[in-house]
Amino acid sequence: MGNVNTATCASFFCLLTHKKMVALPASLAAWRADTPFPTRAGLVCLVAAVQAWWVWVAVAPPIRPAKVRFAAALPVLASCCTLWAAFDPHTEIVARALSAFSFTWLGIFKVLGLILGRGPLSPTATGRAWSPAQFAFILTLPVSPRYAGGAAGGRGAGGGSAGKAPTGRTVLHRVMSRTRVSEAAAGGVRARARVAAGKAATLAVVVAALEHDRTTGGALPAALRPWCYLFGLYTFLGLTYDAIAAGAVALPFLRLDLSPHFDHPFLATSFADLWGRRWNLIAGHSLRFLIYEPIVEGRLVAAGAEWGDGGKGRRAAAGPPPPGRPSPARRAAALLAAFAASGAMHEVLLAILTPGLSRYTGWWMVFFTGWAGVLAAERRAGAAWAGAGLSPIPAWLAAPLTVSAGIAAGQAGFVTPAVGTGLADRVVASLRDAFACVGRVAARANMCFF
Repeated sequence: MGNVNTATCASFFCLLTHKKMVALPASLAAWRADTPFPTRAGLVCLVAAVQAWWVWVAVAPPIRPAKVRFAAALPVLASCCTLWAAFDPHTEIVARALSAFSFTWLGIFKVLGLILGRGPLSPTATGRAWSPAQFAFILTLPVSPRYAGGAAGGRGAGGGSAGKAPTGRTVLHRVMSRTRVSEAAAGGVRARARVAAGKAATLAVVVAALEHDRTTGGALPAALRPWCYLFGLYTFLGLTYDAIAAGAVALPFLRLDLSPHFDHPFLATSFADLWGRRWNLIAGHSLRFLIYEPIVEGRLVAAGAEWGDGGKGRRAAAGPPPPGRPSPARRAAALLAAFAASGAMHEVLLAILTPGLSRYTGWWMVFFTGWAGVLAAERRAGAAWAGAGLSPIPAWLAAPLTVSAGIAAGQAGFVTPAVGTGLADRVVASLRDAFACVGRVAARANMCFF
């Protein structure tokens, strides 16, 4: 009889739990449907501001013990995992993606790095004490300030040492540098606005081409489609970052010099150069300071980071870094761990943007983890090439070979899951609607002006 009662209670508990789990998404969807988008976006911004204030007062002071700082950061870490839920995965996919990337990936990594004396928020790593406004700006948005070893520094998405940039100024490099189609030139708001406008126009063309391809059932050549998807991703992220960077320049109380998000990725002369110095440097930097560097250094806390000693008012500096150069095995393990972490975070983003499992679950994990082996093989091949006394491959040839091979790999491992899950079509549709809305607003403004 006791077993029957136990089973009945267990069944009732499972049923009740299941109903609550089902009711929660339903109530959340109802709240999203009943609440206008500006209200929800404003609420997310308000929560982000409160998070930044809490991290500033409760987590940032190094005089507090590390355990206390980590415990104080737990509510912020939990909140960063949920803010994206304010946006619908179908009609507001762009806002959902940006909030997931900014909070669930970068926000969590930055807070953990702060506790460990690493990353853009840490005075130990940057050598700077940020003002409250600067601190909130760096924590909340997908940006990283320039500092020694920062995002524009040198080791990449996987944390591995990037290949050296070509020293010669080839025709290809000169032409691309003049057009500045990728990164915002250093300068004021007007210069950054011009570059952002160019990226917006380019993105509009890419979105129109992909939308035409969808409505016509495949009018684009198959070889051109992956270029459109990846170039669209590149221009969209670059445009978003340029708008944020322009705001950082326009607001005089910030006075932040931000690292670029991209650095002419289509000029990459090797895969190490692509991942290390050119593609998505903000994400790569987060992987470097939280995954790669602790493994290479053999320590979780950065050298020289100040930890509280139990709240007695004294500061205890972390010990010196391990002597000597890290072994190749340690660097290879750090590289593999960083790329695996990148794959895991991309899988998290895919799960957020495409709820539920699919046959493409795990593709991005395999894709990004595999790049660690590719970079290791490339390094060995380069050493063998140089050891044989052969001349380096010129940049005008290495760049198109690298980019073409990267596009082919991206089509197989990155674009295919995005298309197969319907994520790519939803993003294109959302951007199409955004451009249409901008066009309607511009038309109305033009009518009112004249």
